Amino acid sequence: MLGELKGVPDCLPEKRVPGQHHGFEKSQRLLKPTAFRQVLRQHHQTRSRSFTISTAVNQQGHARLGIAVSRKVSKRAVVRNRIKRQIRETFRCHHVTSVALDIVLIAKPAAALRKVELRKELATLWQNLLNYPVKHC
Repeated sequence: MLGELKGVPDCLPEKRVPGQHHGFEKSQRLLKPTAFRQVLRQHHQTRSRSFTISTAVNQQGHARLGIAVSRKVSKRAVVRNRIKRQIRETFRCHHVTSVALDIVLIAKPAAALRKVELRKELATLWQNLLNYPVKHC
């Protein structure tokens, strides 16, 4: 399975450094509806088959992520939660936190993909986001 993920960073637990926190910290999240609205209002938007990403420059010095996966994507909470876990994991693995952006990622119904396909698409989106000049956001 890992052979299928060429070009996608491998962030498996056994590769993690002991004693280091690898979670999705509160400072890396967009928590309030007003923060979501602000990013959606003043944003640069990138679309793919499964996701829409809106970005806006922030003053925190690091990226913050907001995730929206509605029941239109899947009626099953298990599927929606799996998608959110994959988004958070690829966000962390691709070191997107190093850019000063607020990011809102909205899943489309096509996001209910297999894990490998979902990770590949997210890897491409994060790479495009990191290559995009921040001054234009």
